[in-house]
Amino acid sequence: MDIIWQIVGYMAMITIILSFQIKNQKALIVVQAAAQIMFVVHYIMIGSPSGAVQNFLSVVRALFLLSGNRRLRSNAAKYFIMSLFLLSPIAVYKNIADFLPGIAMAINTYYIWSMSGKKLRIAQAAAVSPLWIAYNIVNVSLPGVFTELFNISSSVIYLIRTRHTNKSDG
Repeated sequence: MDIIWQIVGYMAMITIILSFQIKNQKALIVVQAAAQIMFVVHYIMIGSPSGAVQNFLSVVRALFLLSGNRRLRSNAAKYFIMSLFLLSPIAVYKNIADFLPGIAMAINTYYIWSMSGKKLRIAQAAAVSPLWIAYNIVNVSLPGVFTELFNISSSVIYLIRTRHTNKSDG
């Protein structure tokens, strides 16, 4: 049965990879939220509740970002979501590694709200993905590791491609 849950993780990984081809920001957020729901199932079934909670909270964050409500897109909302990411591992604590994805997602949320593609990708490659990789290794989520390696590669390629421009979004 464990192989089935790894397959669900690989389906989420493929969805994330394919989402990078989507140019419309709202459609991108929706497709990535679908992948995060698949990762919720994956992490629950492999016994890694912190990863599941972080992916669920990412879906909630996506709903905030898609909302036309200014309050849900405010700095107060950003810090509220960041605090949920940081505090939620306490509820499902198994070991110290459970805090890694919460830290990663709080950093990710901060830079998503910055609306700077360059800053977000630097944070992704330098902190967000490495923290998730460590968590995924501890919890034996190969799809999680491969997804984060792809995210790092994609971020580095973007940074190389735009290094001579002042382009900060995208």
